[in-house]
Amino acid sequence: MIIHSIIPMETIFAGFESMNEQFTEIDYMGIKMQVQMMNGNQAKIVRLFSPIASDYLNPKFAPGQIIGFHPDFS
Repeated sequence: MIIHSIIPMETIFAGFESMNEQFTEIDYMGIKMQVQMMNGNQAKIVRLFSPIASDYLNPKFAPGQIIGFHPDFS
């Protein structure tokens, strides 16, 4: 990554090392996606890993959407 800026690199990347977001890969409604777990049984969609182009056009699966998630450990 190349950044052309007059702002010092230390300022641009301040706190970058301390970002510790936990992401989980799940299969939701047949679509593999990366989510960030929230409180209880909710998760926020971060990205999709689908080979089907129409999945990316579905607003239900847009990044940032909150989904109801019930883990299945079987």
